[in-house]
Amino acid sequence: ISELYFEGKYIGALASTRTSLQLTFTRGSQSGSKLIGRKELGAFMKCLTYTNTSRDPQSLIKVIRATLSDGSSTFSQSVVEVHVQPVDDVTEVILRNDKLQYMPCVKDSVLPFVIAPLGEGHVEDPDTESFDGGYLLVEIVGGASKGDTMGILTLAQQKRQLEAIANVALRPTKAFKKRGGQANNKTRGSWSKCLTSYGIESPEKYLFEVNEVEKRIVSCDGTFSANLSFPQSKNTRDAHDIRVSFPKRPVDPVITRDIVSYILNTITFSSLLKERLREGMRSIQIRVSDGVN
Repeated sequence: ISELYFEGKYIGALASTRTSLQLTFTRGSQSGSKLIGRKELGAFMKCLTYTNTSRDPQSLIKVIRATLSDGSSTFSQSVVEVHVQPVDDVTEVILRNDKLQYMPCVKDSVLPFVIAPLGEGHVEDPDTESFDGGYLLVEIVGGASKGDTMGILTLAQQKRQLEAIANVALRPTKAFKKRGGQANNKTRGSWSKCLTSYGIESPEKYLFEVNEVEKRIVSCDGTFSANLSFPQSKNTRDAHDIRVSFPKRPVDPVITRDIVSYILNTITFSSLLKERLREGMRSIQIRVSDGVN
């Protein structure tokens, strides 16, 4: 129950539940209060709002009833019909860091430079659990140079990424070391426990293999697949963009947001001409569609 004031004067108590709102007016006997009139009631009515928070409302027509009593046994009622118009929110890519620094390294062939590693980027859409078609497109839109290439982690490289992040999650802090603590090496490589504590939920179940002949990615457990393409940039053989296209429904199981997020976590950037890599800024654009928008 909340107190309600109008122009500095107490006019009544407000009680609310998920489906109702009740204002009990003051009788004016309380110090600092005032009797409510048409002016105060009109101002209160103009502040009433309705919000639908359901992702999948069972009914798209809501009937709202307002009941008014002046304190006697009589009352009046008014009914308002609200039509809920479902709107599909735009799928968003959330990045923890939108400015990265790439330095060519001999270890690129072992674990290439990932633009949005696990825990650093994900796909967000409050009203879409799964994709009905759609795509994930990552492309260099500015500053591209010969040798710049977008790619995707192989199965072995995905496992190395999981191991690397798990090792970071288990790495003892300086304070821990000063107290004589030691890392528990027995749990090192146990991805589920380590990565869950790092804010990543069981990514090992999304591991996939890249079939370059059929231009597809297929999950190791066979639960999902998607088409893969590397459109060639003009006048060169470099791949300045990579596109993953998702199947339309019905497909079992469906392509979920978590699957799309994991695929995003495997997209890489590298330069084939490391000894002549042109310095400068590369602008990489990430676009995602759930099949609707």
